[in-house]
Amino acid sequence: MKKPNLQKVLCLFAVAAPLLQGCVVQRIMDSEDRKHYSEYRMHAERLNMEREKAGLSAQSIQTFAEWKGKK
Repeated sequence: MKKPNLQKVLCLFAVAAPLLQGCVVQRIMDSEDRKHYSEYRMHAERLNMEREKAGLSAQSIQTFAEWKGKK
């Protein structure tokens, strides 16, 4: 089995590293957005339960895309 050339491996990492940085940041932001959306949804569901107990109609809860501003 042939050993990988160290220079080739380092060159590959040098090219790939800047490209992957955006992916890592995007994944972190997406996970934070999902966390905040989950908190929004739980709060909205609690409010709707209180509204229903008071005899009021429930308010609609936005989808993740609507909440994030994408339609």
